[in-house]
Amino acid sequence: MERSIAADIGLRLVGTGFVIAIFAGMADIFGMGSHSLPNVPYFGPVQATGVLIGEIVIALGFLLMVPFRADQQAGQK
Repeated sequence: MERSIAADIGLRLVGTGFVIAIFAGMADIFGMGSHSLPNVPYFGPVQATGVLIGEIVIALGFLLMVPFRADQQAGQK
């Protein structure tokens, strides 16, 4: 079965949300956070917000991947 455009967009949103969540969660390790690596990494409220945004983008992507097509032949019988 061929994927719809919405399903393709949803798949890309899932990947994008994953990148957002990983990068926000590991910002200190990547050197973009407020605490550098020699200190103990601190998972702060800005990082938690970034991970939450990433998870919301993933959820929207999964919703777009659900096939919403109604079986039109069943309604004609």
